[in-house]
Amino acid sequence: MSRRSFLLGSTALAATAGVLAATAVPGVAKAADLGYKLNYEKGKPGQWSMMKPEADYGGINVNYVNHNKEWLGSTQITGEIPRYRQYDGGFMRSIRNELGPKSKYGTLSFDSRRYPLATGLATVYNNLATLCEGKPAQDKLPIPDPEKMSMNIKDVAYFLAADEVGIGLTPEFGPWESMITDKAGMMAGKPYEEVCKPNVVSAATHPYVIGILVDKHLETFLGSNGYDGISNSQSNRADMILSGIVISIAAYIRSLGYEAVASHQGKEYVVGTPVAIACGFGEQPRVLQATAHPRLGFRHKIACVLTNMPLAPDKPIEFGVKDFCRVCKKCAITCPAQAISYDDDEVVYNGYKRWNFDMEACLHFRTENEEGVCCAQCMKVCPWNSKEDSWFHKAGITIGANGSTSASLLVKIDDMFGYGTEVIPRFKWWLDWPELYKIKIPANN
Repeated sequence: MSRRSFLLGSTALAATAGVLAATAVPGVAKAADLGYKLNYEKGKPGQWSMMKPEADYGGINVNYVNHNKEWLGSTQITGEIPRYRQYDGGFMRSIRNELGPKSKYGTLSFDSRRYPLATGLATVYNNLATLCEGKPAQDKLPIPDPEKMSMNIKDVAYFLAADEVGIGLTPEFGPWESMITDKAGMMAGKPYEEVCKPNVVSAATHPYVIGILVDKHLETFLGSNGYDGISNSQSNRADMILSGIVISIAAYIRSLGYEAVASHQGKEYVVGTPVAIACGFGEQPRVLQATAHPRLGFRHKIACVLTNMPLAPDKPIEFGVKDFCRVCKKCAITCPAQAISYDDDEVVYNGYKRWNFDMEACLHFRTENEEGVCCAQCMKVCPWNSKEDSWFHKAGITIGANGSTSASLLVKIDDMFGYGTEVIPRFKWWLDWPELYKIKIPANN
């Protein structure tokens, strides 16, 4: 079954003024059709919130799709997807010196004095790692029905400065199979069994996941080359904000008498991409670790709360990213590590379809970069990530999401205006300390 057959339809391009009109196709739910506008007065609450009664997709037409065993959003599942061990994650391999000493000490210095602002931001979420879990209140408080409770949770998240909130069904393969409990021991060469323990979170114990997105700040990307000193701090800033949001929401849910665990950069219980797709945030693009949102692209970070409190899950969405990525390839062309595939089509990997990705090449550049700290070049150049909030850019992206011809046109316009490759001086607000970027490897390593 093809992805388009699965979605049971498509979106048609209107010929006037570059504005899209949604085609009424049976079986495909459009945002306008689902009654998501809040209407407490009539007793018909929607699935958005009082603070944000309508989803902001930046003018993009979105298709809502159902969970099933063959698809997660627009990602095709071809077999059993294994649960991964946190121990096997790329940066964990780097810390264990499997990629060489420069990669190891580059990784260990991400949040240290190589860029002082990054140090300050990481201090927050690292020190909040101990607050992720807790015992729920002994007596459950009465709560509204799942739909109203979901809206309340979303309003709480927006109140706490989230940029986007979604609720999903926890994917079976989302939570790590096991988690690292002794990082120092792992670095010292202790065996896996001594430094890891089974994850306390699973789809069975925590069937609902509340996803939170925070924007990594467009203006900073416009002033950056994508891999200079501020690069890692953009992630750390988002992670700092996210850690406070998810820890607060998890504690709120526990105070109501339900299980809740906060997962953020300081202590991650889940793999981000499948959770983001399940929460209705977008599609997996050509860049493996990313989830492209209609308005934010993948210029964001995610954290989440996993819970057994009854909630009304949103649906995954599809809006043309995979068709666009098949044509665009700007991330592959400009990747300094040449880690991103140029292939037209996805391939089967570990039970699902995705584009090929050279993780080791990506890790080597990100951890060994001495022109800055880490790398976000793919975010910098992606047409979905690099646009200001204007009708012109919204129209361009809207048109570009409708087939190969439109995508090719958008890429050409994008290149013509220099979007994604420009460095705009007025947006460069941060300080540089290039003398700190060099990675220091201990003599006895």
